[in-house]
Amino acid sequence: MKRSKSKTKPDLASRCRCGFDFNMARLTKRTFKSYTLLPHKGYQQAIRREYAITAEKDADKKLVMILKAADRVGILTQCPECEEWTLLEPLSSVARRLTDRTGRQ
Repeated sequence: MKRSKSKTKPDLASRCRCGFDFNMARLTKRTFKSYTLLPHKGYQQAIRREYAITAEKDADKKLVMILKAADRVGILTQCPECEEWTLLEPLSSVARRLTDRTGRQ
């Protein structure tokens, strides 16, 4: 049986270049800085979508709604080991590594 490739964001940016594993950190409840980003264009639609998700009573339908909405938000995460920032933009499958002002990568 052939597996389809997942489009979920955590798989795309699950490890920092220093080796820190964000997925494992979440499982072990280790904390790190992480922010959800909403594009200015479409912000009101995103808020309405989030409200609809929280108001949904059917658990299966709610999960489908969350999955569909996940690609429309960005994620900005800082590695607690090396302090590098990773940006995963909305509707993108490419994680970008950001450097600080000193040029550290």
